[in-house]
Amino acid sequence: MLPTAVEKSFCTTRQAAVLLGVSVGTVQLWVESGLLQAWKTAGGHRRVLRDSIESLLHNKPAAPMLNKATAVSGPGPRRLRVLVVEDDASLLRLYETRLGRWGIPTELTLMNNAISALLHMGRNVG
Repeated sequence: MLPTAVEKSFCTTRQAAVLLGVSVGTVQLWVESGLLQAWKTAGGHRRVLRDSIESLLHNKPAAPMLNKATAVSGPGPRRLRVLVVEDDASLLRLYETRLGRWGIPTELTLMNNAISALLHMGRNVG
């Protein structure tokens, strides 16, 4: 009988980073924010659940539309307006995901630089 390979249900942060196409630091931030499920070993190393990685890969939010508003749908006429300015695309994706889970009517705008954000704010005062 040939030995069969056993698929681990977890991986290291480096392995998770490769699977997700982001840096190890980004994986660590996502673990700390709760976007990825993980635990720490007795030696202090993180182990990320593969199901959590698969869920993020298959349900990840659309790539941020830089310099355009992304409205998060919600009931009612009053909406909280949030502007996020970040030059790291991975962090923008994290903010979009986390803020989208607030469960309150939100108009979320993502910008990748301060100049675009200032111009956007000038056009949308009021």
